[in-house]
Amino acid sequence: MKNLLTIFGTLFLTLNLSAQDLCNTYFPFEHFQSMTYEDYDRRDRLQATQTWKVTDLSTVNGARVAAIHQVIKDEDGEVVVETDFTARCENETYYISLEAFHLNEFAESMGGDIEIEATGNAMSLPDKLEVGMELPDANLNMEIVGGIIPMNIEVNITDRKVESKEEVTVPAGTFEAYKITQETAVRAGIRVTTTSHEYIVPEYGMVKSENFNRRGRSQGYTQLVEVVRW
Repeated sequence: MKNLLTIFGTLFLTLNLSAQDLCNTYFPFEHFQSMTYEDYDRRDRLQATQTWKVTDLSTVNGARVAAIHQVIKDEDGEVVVETDFTARCENETYYISLEAFHLNEFAESMGGDIEIEATGNAMSLPDKLEVGMELPDANLNMEIVGGIIPMNIEVNITDRKVESKEEVTVPAGTFEAYKITQETAVRAGIRVTTTSHEYIVPEYGMVKSENFNRRGRSQGYTQLVEVVRW
């Protein structure tokens, strides 16, 4: 169960934020055909590498839609998860629909006869950010069946707020970023609550995310290390 939650946490983290007419300033897929992130624990030890690659970019009913193939490798470079998800931009808002992951394909990659049903609402990011702005909540509910023990996982992201604008440095560069704080509660038998800080940059979307436990102690971070432009 611990390994399953770790993988879901990695997937979800990547979701906590990354149009030809630039529908949204922070929608990165118009600019980059691939983006690579690295995940570290609180002692700065590499835990995983994530690569997002755009497989299709199109306009559907006025929305700009990007199909993304995601590959997650462990610290030894071994592939542990491959999955696909969709991001879209419409009405000047960037959305990643959390249940848009092909979760049954993800379950298949884990082995065993596992099926996952998911519902929820999309994470969103408006085109214009201002310090002090409050952002909409997001949630994901997953029912996992077919394994040794059926599971229900509920994830709620709340209290999203643009806290400040500050300089942040990651391997991909140094940027002026909006810092968004939010609380994430995961219930899977027990309830675990964490706080995260996400650093959002025009064109790039999320360049860094930091995670903290309820006592405010660092639990690790994710940072952008490489992009490939179109």
